[in-house]
Amino acid sequence: MSDFDFDVIHRSLGYLFLDGMVFTLKLTLLSALGGLVLGTFLAICRLSTNPILSKVSGIYVNTLRALPLILV
Repeated sequence: MSDFDFDVIHRSLGYLFLDGMVFTLKLTLLSALGGLVLGTFLAICRLSTNPILSKVSGIYVNTLRALPLILV
């Protein structure tokens, strides 16, 4: 009926699963680190005595906080 060798999938499944898990963990750590850096920078900007820097970072934060409400 078919010439497709399903054994190839079975042999590769563990290898592909491991690669996917490693990629997911790297992406998670990179995202968490990036979020920490960006969040710290925005917090410092919002607490700054420079009114322009504080206002711009406040607008950015409030826009991202309101985004789920806009999408719903």
